[in-house]
Amino acid sequence: GAMAPARALLINNYDSYAEILAHVIARCEGAMPWVIKNDEVHFSELRAALRTTVTRVVIGPGPGTPGRASDLGVGDALVRSNAAEAREMPIFGVCLGHQALAALAAGGVAERNPRGAVHGRVCGVRHDGESALFDGVPSGGDAGFVATRYHSLAVTACGEEYRARAWAEDDGTIMAIDHRELPRFGVQFHPESVSTTYGDKIYANFMAISDRWWKTRGRAPPSGEAIPRSLGAADEPTTRASIPMTARSRVRLEFNSLDVASSSAFTTEGIFWSLFGGVEGDAGDVARDCFWLDSADESKGRFSFMGARGGSMWRRVRYNLASAPERDADTVEDNGKVCWRVGGASTRRR
Repeated sequence: GAMAPARALLINNYDSYAEILAHVIARCEGAMPWVIKNDEVHFSELRAALRTTVTRVVIGPGPGTPGRASDLGVGDALVRSNAAEAREMPIFGVCLGHQALAALAAGGVAERNPRGAVHGRVCGVRHDGESALFDGVPSGGDAGFVATRYHSLAVTACGEEYRARAWAEDDGTIMAIDHRELPRFGVQFHPESVSTTYGDKIYANFMAISDRWWKTRGRAPPSGEAIPRSLGAADEPTTRASIPMTARSRVRLEFNSLDVASSSAFTTEGIFWSLFGGVEGDAGDVARDCFWLDSADESKGRFSFMGARGGSMWRRVRYNLASAPERDADTVEDNGKVCWRVGGASTRRR
């Protein structure tokens, strides 16, 4: 193995937000965390790293359920283990990781959210002020603490080992838990989301708690020694595990740069229709088999992603959703900001 300084470890449960979460960790830690997919290493390898190279662990969000071991992989083994290096390791669970901490503890329950699934909902979060995880974080949306939620499951019982510490103001769902004895914390919301306030502060609090915990153990945290090869190259900070590449990618990035700052003619919608829309008034005016992804809050969104069918890798996915309630418009606005949206926006030119 290679010699490496100790770092935080992020377990990626095959979630698209893992890379963003890694950068939040890096901003707070001053170094990129080790990142592994949950099925890349055996628990015996992880145990060795916990003894030598890992200062704290973040179990990230992901699809699936905490009741299925394969959906958590090595994270499941970590939470269940009674080995000293696992029990002593500070753990921060996000979304699925949060649910796993409760579900794998005595009496804890994570199940389908009785209040329904939420996707991209931003709501106020109140906390009881008793957890160090929220030191310096105000309680409640009116005080400035709001968080972004993406989940269909939720912790509905904390059991004997955990305590509920924060709740969603809109529906009362448990938003944070902490362990009664160990440095283990979970949040249901996404601290890495651009719409979550105090996300970095919450992770920084977890870091401070971890550092204090190691001092109470009478020893310093792991300082960095030989690490399993699969945890990454020691001389190159990276957000991914080091996996040998045996083939060239079939994808090539092609791009054009446009100077749009000097022209009001270039709008996101105008670009979309010029690239993927038909001629106004024609039967083809309705854009088909295309996508346009944006932030709902234009003051915070930096990028728009759009595209359409084409190329050998193009695929169409069909699915059905429950009927949406009737509304007079696709989007309701309040002072220019989107405050409610349901279903898909119209595909006709406005």
